[in-house]
Amino acid sequence: MSTEDLPRCAMQWKRRHADDPDIHIKKIHNMKLRDDDIFLCSFPKSGTHWVWRILDMVVNKSSEYSHRVVDAGFLDQQHVDSMENMASPRVMSTHLPLTALPKQVKARRTKLVHVYRDPKAVTVSLYFQWKTSGKVNDITMEKVVDAFNTEKALLLQRLRRHVVTWYIIRVISMTSSIPRPNVKMGANKNWFHWMDQVAEFERNHPEVPIFHVSYEELKLMADFLEVPLTRRLCQEISEAVSFSRQRQEENKRAGGPATFEKIFYRKGEISDWKNHLTVAQRERLDKAVRDRAHKCPFSAKYVPTSDNDADALNEC
Repeated sequence: MSTEDLPRCAMQWKRRHADDPDIHIKKIHNMKLRDDDIFLCSFPKSGTHWVWRILDMVVNKSSEYSHRVVDAGFLDQQHVDSMENMASPRVMSTHLPLTALPKQVKARRTKLVHVYRDPKAVTVSLYFQWKTSGKVNDITMEKVVDAFNTEKALLLQRLRRHVVTWYIIRVISMTSSIPRPNVKMGANKNWFHWMDQVAEFERNHPEVPIFHVSYEELKLMADFLEVPLTRRLCQEISEAVSFSRQRQEENKRAGGPATFEKIFYRKGEISDWKNHLTVAQRERLDKAVRDRAHKCPFSAKYVPTSDNDADALNEC
């Protein structure tokens, strides 16, 4: 894809939810919430689709695959008005910085579930998504590693020239100069910025209940959501949302092309990054996380401090 394709990408955005991105952000800010709303917040490629399906089953106390799909409540792309028609309890997902969530989140103390993942796994997952999409011809693992290893998010700068979607340019990278309500510019440029803004939001708004769960330890959400589940139902949900089962179900719903399955449900293995990152790339990512771990408690768990720790992380 080249810069000549930019107008076409802009039209794709408008076909998706018919609003200019900046107008859309303002509508989100003023969105009316319900007492039982739940927001699933994550950096891209951290397990959003998978965790959303788990949440949907937990809050509805059912292991059956419902007609509901994650995109229906995807705050970043859907009409805000269309979400008014969603049945309660609504489980809505977003990759936006937490400061861009509806202002009623703080007043209503809406429950937020923040899912995060090892940055090495996110790096590999992002690489395969962009490569599989076929929309970025010259993508390399090294360029994706650069995006996580620098403050400047070099890959996202390059994506302004080789556009994946208008969505990535205007919303995920958050670099537009047009003011948005309570949204820090640059708050979501890369994995580190995302983690920093989550920690800052929690410090500034202790009244908002946030459940932090890593991709590697997807448990305990039912207790946080105050949804009593029997041991049998827990087992049924566990079996229903196994990665292979969900990949088959969601691909079936997507209407066919295997590309959807490959982009959003590649493997789901915790340490598959070891098969794709060089030792040098892994060390660069570990150093980047280590250098910032003092600022962000969530990132510290992904930094090995010794060879033994490194072996333990590799086995998880």
